Amino acid sequence: MFRRGCPGAPGSGGAGILTGSLLIFELAALAEFAGCFALWEWLRLDRSPLWLVPGIASLVLFAYLLTRADSAFAGRACAAYGGIYIASSIHWMWLAKGNCSDR
Repeated sequence: MFRRGCPGAPGSGGAGILTGSLLIFELAALAEFAGCFALWEWLRLDRSPLWLVPGIASLVLFAYLLTRADSAFAGRACAAYGGIYIASSIHWMWLAKGNCSDR
């Protein structure tokens, strides 16, 4: 049923890999939201150009974190991150913007 050495196979230590990847994806989502939020504030709400410094740093951190996820294929990492991104965006909307989704 399981091939030896596959993540998630009994005795493979896959649970640790999965937990680590989930943490990386959650941190990446936070960095992406923070970076985009800072750029939005600067461009759309006429904030100081100093908002670009943490915004760009957050987006660089986002890209770096995605490369740290343990995945044999980039497509798998992006697909897994997509699910985390959707859940995190709803959470961000609630926390940062005070807007609760009602649908």
